[in-house]
Amino acid sequence: MKNMNDFYSDNELEKMFGKRPEGTAIFQPMELGWVCPVDESHEITWSEFSSHIWCYDCQKDYFSLLCPKQMNLFTTKTILAKEIASMAPLMAEWTLDKYKTLKHSLKNKKGE
Repeated sequence: MKNMNDFYSDNELEKMFGKRPEGTAIFQPMELGWVCPVDESHEITWSEFSSHIWCYDCQKDYFSLLCPKQMNLFTTKTILAKEIASMAPLMAEWTLDKYKTLKHSLKNKKGE
């Protein structure tokens, strides 16, 4: 079965966001305070697609800027504060509606 998030296929995610660079991340998403938007106890990792996390339990890619961030056992207050400060402008810019219609807005820009 093809892995999909609720809005886009893997092919669409790759075209819109690209693949995450190869290599090992310094921090895992949970260390930076990201949690699964469905259940904070779910196990997550970085998705193969840029700007997304992968939930093993949901078997879905989630757009990280729409996922909650919180303190957890793997996050220090300093790391979380720096991460939230650096991501706050982007997180404020993104809404679920904007993410859901991203594909349509990209098609419209190409046609201009």
